[in-house]
Amino acid sequence: MGLKRLNLIMQRLQQHGLATDIPVEVIDQATSMQQQVCVGSGKNIAMGVANMKFNGPAVIIVGEVVSKRHEVALELLNAFYTREKTSTHV
Repeated sequence: MGLKRLNLIMQRLQQHGLATDIPVEVIDQATSMQQQVCVGSGKNIAMGVANMKFNGPAVIIVGEVVSKRHEVALELLNAFYTREKTSTHV
């Protein structure tokens, strides 16, 4: 839903005072091996996401917190989830 309306969401946020240069990140299929990330600003994120052909579901993150992200290798996430599935918790 948010992917199809991303341009409208950004326009409305800007109409209500959000700066056009605010960092925005969209994460498609988060925490899966198909995860894709697009980082941009309020003025160009919709175009960037359209060029990447995201499928959804997606998470949209707006604000300075985007600049605090850390790169995580998807292989590490996969190894963690594989270990969690085979672990016994007491």
